[in-house]
Amino acid sequence: MTTCPKCGEEITSLRNYIPAQVCYDVQYNAKNDMLDYYKDGQTDPDDDGDYECPECNQILCLDADAAKKILKGERGGDIDGS
Repeated sequence: MTTCPKCGEEITSLRNYIPAQVCYDVQYNAKNDMLDYYKDGQTDPDDDGDYECPECNQILCLDADAAKKILKGERGGDIDGS
């Protein structure tokens, strides 16, 4: 377990938000309720997204290697050098 370099709370994980394009087929059923059906999704393989603290929701880093170091307690976030 480590602590968030922004808020100081103990954390065991980070949230990873990755930009994606998602396509849905939208249909109406017999009751005229609109239903969403997942069809396809794409992410950019070159974009790791951002990694956020699950407690304070602050962005801590922008790549998987930095996220691993934060979770191991080896360093703080790399967004502003903290």
